[in-house]
Amino acid sequence: ESIGRFSIDHRAAVGAGALVIIALFAWGAWSVEVETTYLTYFPKDDPVRQSVEAVNEHLGLGDAAFFVAIDGPETDSITQLSTLHRIAALQDYIERMPQVKSTASIVDYVKLLHRTLHDNDPAYYGLPDTDAAVSQYMLLLDPETLGDVLSGDSSRGVILVRSNIHVSKTMNELVDRIEQFAAGMFPPSFSVQATGTRVVLDRTADDLASGQVGSLVAAMAIVFVVLTLQFLSPRFG
Repeated sequence: ESIGRFSIDHRAAVGAGALVIIALFAWGAWSVEVETTYLTYFPKDDPVRQSVEAVNEHLGLGDAAFFVAIDGPETDSITQLSTLHRIAALQDYIERMPQVKSTASIVDYVKLLHRTLHDNDPAYYGLPDTDAAVSQYMLLLDPETLGDVLSGDSSRGVILVRSNIHVSKTMNELVDRIEQFAAGMFPPSFSVQATGTRVVLDRTADDLASGQVGSLVAAMAIVFVVLTLQFLSPRFG
């Protein structure tokens, strides 16, 4: 009763105080960063977590793999020499990121074959000079071996990326940087997108968490509107 009387007698101050508290909470909510770290779901002494950390520390392979898919407008788009140079440049950009351990694509196979056909001279570890040479190399490469990095009609190429990223926010930022870089390098007729289990899971988890925040705000707004309509005054809402 005393609290109610105080609120009525000092309603202006109480209202102002409530607005200040709401503003502080809103500012804090705006500063919250949504992210998911799957590895921390396991205790530090869990064998799964220890195995993953040991692989990253001692072997440096990168347990968090994802793919960068390059879709061309027509058959054999990926095996054109100009496209291979763009893929090589994109690979170089990705490999210079500190969280990335290694990459692999059709470019690596072509470079290895080019060197092999020149007596394994390291100076020839690179792409050939003509599209005709690339076409000849593709006849020598086993399609089944290339299945992970090149589609059967050579209209889609894939860059396999191995990283040690376990935080969804970091993964999403890295993927955004890759896609922005690729958008400025490939012609508009090409589509370049990062994909894979890790990318999909991270994006989905962050979207769900962001959606929960939005649902909470919407629920508060609905409660305010209902109370306002019930008591015919926004002050009671």
